[in-house]
Amino acid sequence: RPSIYHCRLDGSKLRRVATGVWNPFGMCVDGNGSVFATDNDPDSSPPCRLLHVIEGGDYGFEFRYGRSGLHPFLSWNGEAAWTVPMVTGTGEAPCEIIPYDGGLLVVSWADNRLEQYTLRPKGTSYSAEREIVVSGTMGFRPVGLAATKDGTLYVSDWASASYELPGTGRIWRLRPKTRPSTAAPPPCEDLSGVYAANDMSLMNILQAADPFVRAAATHRLGQILSEKPEQRGAFEESLASGVDTDIRCVIAALHRSDWREGRKYAGRFLKSQSGEVRFAALKWIADERLKEFRPQVEQLLSDPELTPEVLTGALAALERLGEGDGRARSREAVLMEKLQDEKGRPRQRALALRMMPADSEELNLPLLRRLVDSTDLELRLAAVQAMRTAPDDRMELLAEIAADERRSAQIRAEAIAGLAGSSDHKELLLRLAVGNEKLRGDALRSLVDVPLTAGDREALAAIKDEPGVARLLGEKPADLPPLDDLAAWRRRAEGTGNAGAGERIFFHAKVGYCARCHRFEGRGNQVGPDLTFIHRSASRDSLLQSIVQPSRDVGPGFRSWNIRMEDGRTLTGISLRKGSGTEDYLGSDGREFSVATDEIESRQEVPTSIMPEGLPHQLTAEELRDLLAFLLRQ
Repeated sequence: RPSIYHCRLDGSKLRRVATGVWNPFGMCVDGNGSVFATDNDPDSSPPCRLLHVIEGGDYGFEFRYGRSGLHPFLSWNGEAAWTVPMVTGTGEAPCEIIPYDGGLLVVSWADNRLEQYTLRPKGTSYSAEREIVVSGTMGFRPVGLAATKDGTLYVSDWASASYELPGTGRIWRLRPKTRPSTAAPPPCEDLSGVYAANDMSLMNILQAADPFVRAAATHRLGQILSEKPEQRGAFEESLASGVDTDIRCVIAALHRSDWREGRKYAGRFLKSQSGEVRFAALKWIADERLKEFRPQVEQLLSDPELTPEVLTGALAALERLGEGDGRARSREAVLMEKLQDEKGRPRQRALALRMMPADSEELNLPLLRRLVDSTDLELRLAAVQAMRTAPDDRMELLAEIAADERRSAQIRAEAIAGLAGSSDHKELLLRLAVGNEKLRGDALRSLVDVPLTAGDREALAAIKDEPGVARLLGEKPADLPPLDDLAAWRRRAEGTGNAGAGERIFFHAKVGYCARCHRFEGRGNQVGPDLTFIHRSASRDSLLQSIVQPSRDVGPGFRSWNIRMEDGRTLTGISLRKGSGTEDYLGSDGREFSVATDEIESRQEVPTSIMPEGLPHQLTAEELRDLLAFLLRQ
């Protein structure tokens, strides 16, 4: 695991301070003694990070799980309970960091700029606000940075996008307009009490809200279990007594310790009622390749309470455990075997189907037709949902299901959603919109972008009071609040929504279409944050605000760039990789695209979100309530 180390000037007393970094380019110590580092990002998991380095901190990255940064066992921003989040995101290739003017100054080689970060205490760490101090052309490639006592800066400039030695480097001298402050940032809260703990009082600290406190307590508990065997009995008694703690952090501490007998807990925690605890245990088993637990991991695949989180962890663990012994099987092969097991539990087969890649050749039409005719509702539902993201050859089967009055309204609604925008099935959609009250909303949504004749409009006049009809006729409802009036949007979203309808809107190809940028339980794209567990961290009000005003608070890693090409094209995307002769971006459609560096005329980071403004104006009030109900359901 990439790590940060400390030693004396003579090389003695070497110890690992922190781990879980990708490529820490620069490090510095400020006037308070706080250590900061800049960390380059994995291939597909931006942004680069500004890190506050603490003793025993785990920053979430491990090369054993690949370079992309997208493996389920990786955390890039403190997603796992025992890991430490970034202070904030930085520009691409942050090659150097120094204390400057009461904050931190960072150079960004790939974004051609110098960035100043103002730090503010946030519990035992900091938050940061960024200001672009110097921005250059594509030929400005700052690498090294030094400051004199009067604040003059010296910047080394690679002067080329090539990794090869260009022979054109430069050194710039920058003089400040006013003498910068020499004061250190305000100090954050102290962690020394956590590091000094010598007993099982740490067990309670593991559930602290502050991730830096949790990380320090996890580190210290691991040390005690390694260095103080006499404390292991007290540890086991604490667990047996049901002490209030975060078992996920307990697992991480056991994982770090040298207490080999403590491995027995990996198997015990696999039996937990908590999916999060099971997932943490699966990561421990995978990290250490604890093959003695392979039978238990395999048994999890048949657990009646299997969740997407646990299934993902179990598949990843089995893949890791099978490396080198000829027993490794691809995730898709395991899922397919589970799906085709007609003696298996329908719920587990449905879960396997939902997690299969949408473009899998194994999901052929005969198989999906058999699954659609299953006696189990959940499996039928998953089969129709799988067809919604499948090739066009399945449209006729979807139309057949949508028209079949013997099937449940829920199944038919899913099939109707799969026909979104299909002119070939306009007659069916119109008939359902006008004549079936239960399916009306779904049919109206799927008629969006379907060309309508005068006769079609006349038919819709029979249900002209339906909000979805106004959208089809190009009429803007008079009661739509402006996007800056959050209070009005709260009133519009009042009431209880239908989570099932909200799920269809989330994955709908014409209305909502949140899945174009977001993932939910393994389905969708990863342009924006994964929303599977958004209900754990967001309130209804904050989620509504992010839908109505997506650019109000754009998180690190989701800032977009406008790229103007020499041929006149303007492209927009989230930066993934910059360097050498190409730059890679992620477009709003969830697809990566590359541009040649020497064909870029200019590019600029923009403060707005890649999520389009005005999404709630495209939703009826009922649809907005339904979408919120889906995202916030437990």
